[in-house]
Amino acid sequence: MKIHNYKMINNLLQLHLSKYGFLNSNQSNIGMPNAIGIGITVGFFLLVLIVILKVRKSILNDKNRKKRKMSHLPVKTVLYIASSLDNYIAKPDGNLDWLTFFPQPKTGDYGYKALLNNTETIVMGRNTYEELIAAVDDWPYANFFTYIITSNPYFEVKTPNTFVVSNNFPKFIENIKIRSSKNCWIVGGGQLISEFLNQDLIDTMIISMVPIILGDGIPLFPNKPNESNWKLVNVEKFDTGLINLTYKKLT
Repeated sequence: MKIHNYKMINNLLQLHLSKYGFLNSNQSNIGMPNAIGIGITVGFFLLVLIVILKVRKSILNDKNRKKRKMSHLPVKTVLYIASSLDNYIAKPDGNLDWLTFFPQPKTGDYGYKALLNNTETIVMGRNTYEELIAAVDDWPYANFFTYIITSNPYFEVKTPNTFVVSNNFPKFIENIKIRSSKNCWIVGGGQLISEFLNQDLIDTMIISMVPIILGDGIPLFPNKPNESNWKLVNVEKFDTGLINLTYKKLT
């Protein structure tokens, strides 16, 4: 309920004051109120004040809810990963030199910066984590919440803002989506990807197809994940020959 005309309330209050002797019929002189009239009038005034405050609070809450609804997009789990043409994400020993030394495009960075700008949480498997910390001097994701998926709940992390998750992955992803304001980046590796696919925990896949054939290595989708349907929603080509393929999960 919204009250737009406060004059109506003022008229009601003046009428009530006149009834109990605060105002005469000309509303110009103060009369002699009796004790009952004082009590009733004060109570009436407080009631009107409470109603006004509640209505004002309700209007503000409605505006805030509409504002949050318009500005807040659903949090997605996004797999962003590079793959060779023969669908390997690393060499048999986990080596990523084929990817590390692949040239950057003349413009852009294959969408990496845009991904990070819309990411709050990072999820990766233990092997991927260990390969990454061995390859970098400084941990690049200190400003993100990073979760390491491993069967060992006592696995010791070596980087800031990093945590271990060893079970109940659906509940873990559900909690991330509830408390986060940005997306969750699923880094890999292959076993984690297949596990998350089988539990329907990936909403979007951005696969960077690198024009290299490795011949052998760690597959993009190991362990034969369950059948699922995806829609190609975007194709982005770069001058290096790399192509980003973005797929959305079909429900």
